[in-house]
Amino acid sequence: LLQFIRAAAWMPIPVALMTSGGGGGISVDAILWSWLGGSLAACLFGFWHIRAFFTPLHRFRLEWLSKAFLSARHYFAVALLTQIQYYSDRFVVQYFMGENAVGVLSFYQSFASTMMAFVQTGVISVMLPRLLLAAKQDDRVAESRVRRSMFGWAMALAICISAGLALGMPFLLGQMGKAAYEPALPIFYVLLAGNLLLIAGLVVHLSLYARRRDADLMRVSLIVIPLGLATNVFTVPAFGIAGAA
Repeated sequence: LLQFIRAAAWMPIPVALMTSGGGGGISVDAILWSWLGGSLAACLFGFWHIRAFFTPLHRFRLEWLSKAFLSARHYFAVALLTQIQYYSDRFVVQYFMGENAVGVLSFYQSFASTMMAFVQTGVISVMLPRLLLAAKQDDRVAESRVRRSMFGWAMALAICISAGLALGMPFLLGQMGKAAYEPALPIFYVLLAGNLLLIAGLVVHLSLYARRRDADLMRVSLIVIPLGLATNVFTVPAFGIAGAA
């Protein structure tokens, strides 16, 4: 729930401001304040639930931090490479097509990513502890059951949100004064379809992580992500923004 508040619960506020702004849009500051409000609410929510640990004061073992970092180093590399993969296509598009094309791609990616945020915080983060516990106890039956449940709920929520976004985007473009982006609307549908595949792969990804296969995930990322970047170098000049989507 804390992750949901921090990452997704604040998003309807700037979206509502954009749709009610009469086509004038909203400033970056409004989006920033919405995000800060969500982060502050998440912090307050978290501190409230751990308030019992503040009295009496506890002394934390700082050497645990170095031990935890060494344990998580492979998955940290995976997370870093994933961020590089997410943003690298924008640089490729900018190089071959210019900043206007990057603006169109970033605009549609931002809306498509809201579906990912809701699924990750509303389903994945909620069910992940159960998946980790089942894997730790080597309970293959429970692990398989949690994995199927996670996949089913994640895909159901993703499809519902994607359908709403796909149906509502033409209306939102008019409300936000972005009618010029309408010719590139098929790009948005490609991004939504790609995110559905990404969610399906994320469940498998987390299953391997639960089995402490993060080193294998890092090796795969070191191969696949540079390959994807190299592919964009050829597909973007040939297919435009669709090549990056």
